[in-house]
Amino acid sequence: MAKMEWIKTAFSAGYDSGDVLAEIPTGNRLKDEVKIGGSYREVFRKAIFPFLRRDSRVLEIGPGKGSWTRAMLAFLPEGSVTAVDFVDVTQWLDPSQYHGRLILHQVEDFDLECVPDDHFDFIWSFGVLCHHTVEQIGRVFSATLRKIKSGGVAVHDYGDWNKIYRSGRIGRFERLFDLPDEEVWWPYNTKEATAATARQAGWEVIFDDLNLCERDGLIVLKRW
Repeated sequence: MAKMEWIKTAFSAGYDSGDVLAEIPTGNRLKDEVKIGGSYREVFRKAIFPFLRRDSRVLEIGPGKGSWTRAMLAFLPEGSVTAVDFVDVTQWLDPSQYHGRLILHQVEDFDLECVPDDHFDFIWSFGVLCHHTVEQIGRVFSATLRKIKSGGVAVHDYGDWNKIYRSGRIGRFERLFDLPDEEVWWPYNTKEATAATARQAGWEVIFDDLNLCERDGLIVLKRW
């Protein structure tokens, strides 16, 4: 269900993608990569690393247990990650270990008023927007546009029902067909709808999908 009440509690136990930089996936990461049809290491190499500098300021939406957070921090010796989540992630991520390079906020809505405007070089989310309706995604895109600096890039994983059909992974999703978007954990969305929503919010769409995963899309956006 994409209702806010559900979104705030569905992943309260924390989502763990494992070590996304390890050459050989194991545990949760291996299971997730089979489901999504892609390599998290390749996602990092092609969807994150090209946009990072040593001193980049990164905004991460929905870090969960911090798999992607830790991976990015490893490449930001002079930069920082600011992560926002509906869940208190300090139980999994300890800012004191990163000497000011990790800042965490627990939020109640999409407004992101807790973080500064025109501040970030790169914005990242994974496994987040796939659980939101297109309307909610639009609110996230509008809020994050205010937070990134001119020339900054955002990359978001999102759900794409056309890819689900093509990948042969439709079986797990069939029971969602007759439910409205606000009552399912994977609301209806497509590459075209996501790109149109980003443009409406003011972003330039650089790539509507990097095609790194068989099931999900990865959109690359830029603010001029």
